[in-house]
Amino acid sequence: MESYQEEVSGELSTFSDGYDGFKGLLAQLGSDKGLKNYDGTNPIEVLLKEIVNAHKEILNSVVDIVEKLPVLGPVLGPSKFQP
Repeated sequence: MESYQEEVSGELSTFSDGYDGFKGLLAQLGSDKGLKNYDGTNPIEVLLKEIVNAHKEILNSVVDIVEKLPVLGPVLGPSKFQP
């Protein structure tokens, strides 16, 4: 089980690094506008929306995993992905 915990922790660390980079990119692009100015015909905007939704699904999956395997909570530590 310890190997699995280390693997999950390592993968989430990698994900976290990528997530931080993505947040920085969105901040530069003025992401605070949400869907107010979303253009569903613009392939870049559609791609960004899909990436955001994929991140939401990943984070929800992590929450589900920790709820089913509470021993992972302390291994993963406090989440910086808090709403």
